[in-house]
Amino acid sequence: MNIYDAAVTSSVAFDISYGHRTGSAAYVNSYDEDYEPDQAIYGQYANLCLPDGTTQFTLDGTTATDEIFVINFNRTYLKDGVYANSLDDVKLTVNSTELNTSGSDSTTVPTTGPNAGSAYYMENAGTKYGIIYPKLGTIILNKAITGITTGTAVDQQTNISNFYDALGSFTCKNEERISTTHYFCRLYNDQYNFTNNPTWQTGSAGLMKYSEMYGDPQVYVTTIGMYDDNNNLLATAKLNKPQLKNFERELLVKVRIQY
Repeated sequence: MNIYDAAVTSSVAFDISYGHRTGSAAYVNSYDEDYEPDQAIYGQYANLCLPDGTTQFTLDGTTATDEIFVINFNRTYLKDGVYANSLDDVKLTVNSTELNTSGSDSTTVPTTGPNAGSAYYMENAGTKYGIIYPKLGTIILNKAITGITTGTAVDQQTNISNFYDALGSFTCKNEERISTTHYFCRLYNDQYNFTNNPTWQTGSAGLMKYSEMYGDPQVYVTTIGMYDDNNNLLATAKLNKPQLKNFERELLVKVRIQY
């Protein structure tokens, strides 16, 4: 089920789902009977979040569970991940119980999948009810915190709808990592004093158009090109305003690249 940040016409903020390791939910139709969507969802998140060889979630730190309720963030909102490095970075109310991240103030989940990154328990008063995977933007909760009745008499859609009804307030912050590199480009006085601009030339021989430029050319630097060792252009940097360059003048340009 998609959850929107405002009206249905706005962007999806996150989605919620229900999974069962063996496929316990009732079938809505014959297609579900063949597909068992709750089992597929459990397997999907187990493969994504758990280490190789582990098939069950242990969301309270001690007991493996066959049932999971999942919150998964939209990547547009998530950016590089959920910021969950300290206590209370993520607050989520489920069934009138407020959960927060253990973060660096407690023990992280010992093992995760190869691409899952670090993970933290979602707790209330020291009792663990789920796990958040900040890099994936995924929160997985156990059945106990939701207060929801599941089983073979309840279908998948009803489980998800009941989970939606159990959700209360929800606050968190995303995280975006920006790498910055600075380069200093020095243009000596005897360098870069000419231009390939066609308005600077005349005739088929490419002679200077203006005689006063002979012996004392005056050009303006507007762009710095960044090349690799094979002379391939990788990036360009625009100066905030054109800078005069001639044989009596050198420039030192600081280029900042963010990625």
